[in-house]
Amino acid sequence: MTALVHRHDSEFLDLILVVCPACGGRAQMTKIEGVTARRLVCSACGHNRDVEPRDARVTTYPPTNNLCNGLSLWYDIESRHGRFYAYNDAHLDHIATYIASNLRQMAPSPTGVRNASITSRLPLWVKQAKNRTEVLKLIDKLRSK
Repeated sequence: MTALVHRHDSEFLDLILVVCPACGGRAQMTKIEGVTARRLVCSACGHNRDVEPRDARVTTYPPTNNLCNGLSLWYDIESRHGRFYAYNDAHLDHIATYIASNLRQMAPSPTGVRNASITSRLPLWVKQAKNRTEVLKLIDKLRSK
């Protein structure tokens, strides 16, 4: 088996899917060159505006309070164990690949830091083998949204 790629949350932050504050549909927040604000655009209703992060350097679990200035992530679901989220389709796919893997060998980090990867920062309940089926069902439920 090949090792999974060591990836950091910041690799998935160029595009963040959020719930549109105007219609509740799926909206995209993208980076704007040269500024900290992100551009919010909803393909359902056309709502658009610039969203200034409260603190772009701080990522919390989940990041909505700082990075998205309180907007809800599109891929966000509550389970009996706790909250599960993903920034976008690529982020969700990466987590799903890790969860579905029976042998979770991570490629070494380029910087040598062991706890900075996406998978190392996932809540314990998400990573536990006994919850694998439940977490994959949550991911499928998010994908069908």
